[in-house]
Parts: sequence; C-alpha cells; structure tokens
Amino acid sequence: MKNWLGAVGRSIAAFCIILLILAATAAIFRDAEASFRLPLLTTLLGSLTSVLPCAAAAAIFLGFFIFEERSRSRLLSWASLFALGCLFLAGGVGLKALRLEPSSAPLSSAPVAGRTVEAGTLLCYVRSYDGGEAVEAVGYDFQSRLPPRLTFAPRTAAPGRDGIIAVEGNRYPLRAKKTGNMREPSPLGPSSADIAARLIALDGLRFTDLLIAAAGFILLATGLASLSRLPRWPLVGFFLSCAGLYLLIILDIAIASPELSSPIRLLAARVGFGSWPAPRIEAAIEGGLGLLAGLAGLLAPRRGEA
Repeated sequence: MKNWLGAVGRSIAAFCIILLILAATAAIFRDAEASFRLPLLTTLLGSLTSVLPCAAAAAIFLGFFIFEERSRSRLLSWASLFALGCLFLAGGVGLKALRLEPSSAPLSSAPVAGRTVEAGTLLCYVRSYDGGEAVEAVGYDFQSRLPPRLTFAPRTAAPGRDGIIAVEGNRYPLRAKKTGNMREPSPLGPSSADIAARLIALDGLRFTDLLIAAAGFILLATGLASLSRLPRWPLVGFFLSCAGLYLLIILDIAIASPELSSPIRLLAARVGFGSWPAPRIEAAIEGGLGLLAGLAGLLAPRRGEA
C-alpha cells in the first residue's frame, strides 16, 4: 500500500511539473500583442487549459515507469493511471468552467458575419460574433453519406488563428483555401494548428460528450503507454513510450478529422451505432484501441523473464 501511494504521489507531482513547464512555455510564445495586454500570471493561467491534455498524456506515459518501479500489480497500475488521467482532465474541464483563459477575438481574416464560406465539401455560416463566441453557427457537409449533414449551434467558441470553428463537435473552416483542404498535409504528422483545431472542437462539445471524449482519450493514452512493457530493456521501452505519445496525438487528431468522419459514420451505422453523435463514436474507437493496447501490455512478460 505504501509503494502504491508513493507511485500515485510521484505521478501527480510529475503531472504538476509537466503542466507548469508546458503552460509557461505556451505563455512565453503566445501572441506578443496578448502578452502586452495581459498580465503574465493571467496569461499563464489561461495557457493551463490549452496544454492540459498534453500534460495529462505525458504524465500517464511517465507514470507507467513510476508504477513499474514501485508496484507489482500491473492491473492496479493500469487502473490507477486511468483514474489519475480522468482526474487530471476533469480538472481541465473545471478550469474551462472558470473561464481562466482569455476570450479569443474572432479571426481578423474571417469573413463578414452573414456570409457563407465554402471549402471543399463543407459549408459554414455564422450570423454574428459576440466577443469570443460565434452566434448561430451553421455547418453543412453536402458529401456526407450519413446524417447529420446539417449542424447548428446557437453559440460556440469563435475560431482561432487556424480559422476553424466547431459546430456540434464537427469542424468547419471559416477561411476558404484554393486547394479546398482544411489544412496542408505535413510529412511529420500533426502541426500546432492541428492540435489547436482539435482543442477548439472539444470546446464546442456538450458537457456529457466532452467527458466521454476525455475518457476515450485517457483509455487510448493508458493503453499505448502500457506498450512500454513489451521490450525487455527499459531504455528501449522508454523510446517506445516516446513514440507512443507521438502516436497518441496523431491518432486522436486523425480519428476526429473531417476526412475520416464519413467512413467512421458508415462503419458505426453498420454495427448499429449510426445514431450516436460523432464525438461519442470517436471516443468509442479510441477507447477500444486503448483497451486492446492495454491488454497487450498486461500480457507482456516481465523484464528479466525468459
């Protein structure tokens, strides 16, 4: 029991340290104009919510090494880190409710309110902006094979620098591009704009869907982190854990991307879950992948065994 409490305490301490480092880095590299307008402490507090998912994931991956050193029960370690991850993200939801993050002004390059924007197969319309929120936002995907093609939100977060707005969990661009794509592909994986767009989409979710999305993300993170047990050598496990953290970000963004929304909805309809909202389907996929990866980690032989 003492070893388990020690592992829990160290994991929480690691999360707090990682969170503060990431928040301070985000505050330093924030827009210069915002830095002049806002006190440093306010900017730091506002950055906490934006970096909290990454900090929680990093703490989970690091926590597996902490629990492996101090606890013999793999199942207890897995369940403990899953519970800690849920606790960390629940704190993020609380910070969002307190509105510590400064309200983001609408995109300067966004179209005038009342004008429809077309990008590829997506259409988006915003009646007006009110501070950091878009009023009466409508999105439409005329190529989608499954409902809902049309989404509506009375109020949702205004678009950030990437120009993407979330309407009922679906992402729509408010700035048309010549290529018709929402973002240019990157050979190295997701960019900071991709991560920001994912966070904006999460901000637009209902509270229940947000909790379900957080649970799916934590299940996937915990499962991928447990794969660090597969190699016999701890150093190889560490590098595998770093790769797993990067894979976590790629999978989370890819599963929620507009490019995969139609195939995922079609697959969900075939297995009887076509009526579920998109965020719940995505969370179910992430949770299923996390459980499979976690099972592989639980069945892996212990280090030093033949």
